[in-house]
Amino acid sequence: MVRQLPLRPARRAGPREWQVDAGSSARSPAVVEGTVYVVSSRETMAVEAATGDCRWRCESPASSAPAVAEGLVFSASVHDVLANDCENGDIVGVYSFAF
Repeated sequence: MVRQLPLRPARRAGPREWQVDAGSSARSPAVVEGTVYVVSSRETMAVEAATGDCRWRCESPASSAPAVAEGLVFSASVHDVLANDCENGDIVGVYSFAF
């Protein structure tokens, strides 16, 4: 027996509050404690979720979506994993690997 669930109307998003130019190659963002972390092929950036104000930008090309842990933003390029400090964007580690 198949039970049908009542359908609810789709929730509409409200008006766009802000936008950031992250380039056409921006990956899916990570949102942690009110900060949106965005990675593109040219930079990593941190943006205040409430206002859209850019906290920092760091030239660090990557090809992956960001991951955030232990106060660091991790992203990967073709041969490296980059770690940026969440507070100021400084690159605090580059971990290289070979295939």
